[in-house]
Amino acid sequence: MEIQVSLLDDILIEVHFYVEKLTGDKDIIHSDYSVSFKSEKATGVGSQLVDLQDYKKFLLDYENLIEKCKNMAIIVSLKKDKKQKRKEVLHSEDSEDENTNLQKRKKKGIPKLDNFSEVLQ
Repeated sequence: MEIQVSLLDDILIEVHFYVEKLTGDKDIIHSDYSVSFKSEKATGVGSQLVDLQDYKKFLLDYENLIEKCKNMAIIVSLKKDKKQKRKEVLHSEDSEDENTNLQKRKKKGIPKLDNFSEVLQ
């Protein structure tokens, strides 16, 4: 995606269009995800694009990278719903309990076989 730098709102609208398209969720809103940017090859998380000061920093970085013929990465991170997080945590705790119980059974349990010669073959 190539961005024509004009206004912060224009950039966020274009990013929102791609987020809708990639997630397939027409009801997604801006508060459901965060937008950050950084040089494509830079390490680290990058800077979030939230307000006007972030936008000014974005413009400066963008112009510097264009002069150096480098690419800029725009990263979109989806936020999870709190209820969904709770369900996932509860589900993972349940599965951990089940795994622990299975491991305990495996350690303590002795397999019972009718014909012991089946194991030797």
